[in-house]
Amino acid sequence: MSDERWEIAWSHQVEGRVGALSCLGEDCLIAAGSVVRRLNSDGDFLWRREFSFDVYRLEHDGTNVAVLSGTGFFLLDLATGEPIGEGRAVAGGFRDVVRRPGGGWLLSDRGDHIHLFNRRGRGIRRLRPGPLKKMVGWLDREILLAQDADGCLRALRLGGDDAQRQIETTRWSWVSKLHSG
Repeated sequence: MSDERWEIAWSHQVEGRVGALSCLGEDCLIAAGSVVRRLNSDGDFLWRREFSFDVYRLEHDGTNVAVLSGTGFFLLDLATGEPIGEGRAVAGGFRDVVRRPGGGWLLSDRGDHIHLFNRRGRGIRRLRPGPLKKMVGWLDREILLAQDADGCLRALRLGGDDAQRQIETTRWSWVSKLHSG
C-alpha cells in the first residue's frame, strides 16, 4: 500500500450552476450560468466569456470550442476566448453538438433536424433524420451513431445518399459519448 494522498490543488466558486465541463489536456473549460471560463492546471483563469443565456453544452476540437447557450450555437477561439463569427440560432434551440472528423460541427436541434457547419461555424446544410436524443459519436468520417427519440440506436450516413437505419430495437434509457471511433 502506498502513502500517496489526494490533495486539493485549487478551488474556485463560480457564478451560477455548473452546466457543462470539458477537459482540454490539463486545462478545463467550465460553463457556470451564462459564463464560460478556461482554467489552467494551476487553477488560473485564462479567459472569461459571458453569454446572454445559460450555457448547457461545450465541445472542443483542439482549436475552437462550440458553445450551446439559449437557442444559439457559438464558436470561441480556445486560446483567447474570442468569438468566431456571430453565432447561429434556431427556434427551440439546439440539443447536442459533436465535432466532425476532418473538421466542422454537427448539431441536433430540439425538433427533427441536424445542422452541418464548417469549422468556422458557417452553415453547410440541414438534414431531417427525425428527433434525436443524443449524438453518440462517429463510426467513421460519414457514419454517425445516434440515439433517437424512442431510445433506439441509429446509424446516420451523412455523405452521398444521407441514409439512416435503426441498428436494433432495444430502447436504451441513456448512452455515453463515443470517442475515437
